Amino acid sequence: MHPPDLVVVGRDPGPEGTGDPVRFAVELERAIKEQADYDAVVAAYRDAGLPQVWHVLSARTAERLAKAAQRAGFQWAPSPTRGVNVSTDGLFRMQGWRSGRVLSNTASWAPRLNFPASFPAALDAYVFPQKLDAWRGGTIVDPSAEPLWEPLPMYDAAA
Repeated sequence: MHPPDLVVVGRDPGPEGTGDPVRFAVELERAIKEQADYDAVVAAYRDAGLPQVWHVLSARTAERLAKAAQRAGFQWAPSPTRGVNVSTDGLFRMQGWRSGRVLSNTASWAPRLNFPASFPAALDAYVFPQKLDAWRGGTIVDPSAEPLWEPLPMYDAAA
């Protein structure tokens, strides 16, 4: 199976969610891959029972991931927060992501600059960790921040 870029612990989001801790595979998607690649990874995570969070850089990648999610049987739910797409069972999430700043000096590491006000992808955190947003040199988009960078279309839950 494709190893995730990061694993975070959140509460069980399943249809019969117990609230117990569960691992989420997190992918920071900078490249635009072939549709078959996304189909394979999304299905592999689903088959392994591993909830997945995708932070995407481009609208084209988002389109391919949305198609892969649909092919894997996921359906869109109403968005839990601005800028986040989530499946009805909570096991597939997609959020915008952009290249971040370089943490090059003491001032750049200031907590007020590096900790967003909300947990990435609207996850219900089991243990609310310090949320340094410099994953792989990028910045997780904070839905409460203005102006919000929204590269993704919001998918209609009724579709």
